[in-house]
Amino acid sequence: MSLLRHMREIDISNIKIVLHNPASVIAWCEVLNCTEKELLGAIAAVGNSAKEVDEYLERKKSDSDKKTE
Repeated sequence: MSLLRHMREIDISNIKIVLHNPASVIAWCEVLNCTEKELLGAIAAVGNSAKEVDEYLERKKSDSDKKTE
């Protein structure tokens, strides 16, 4: 099983995002459906908890969607 496929199937509530190499950045962007810039901004805003980053990105997307309505 690929790392990316495995990451999509696990509970991220207790996982920390660690970006040791470009492949990690790509994988997390795929899992969280975001760009590298969005991922790094989210980590800067809320820390490296995958759950917190995911929630932050969802809030940002929701806010952005509301502005375009």
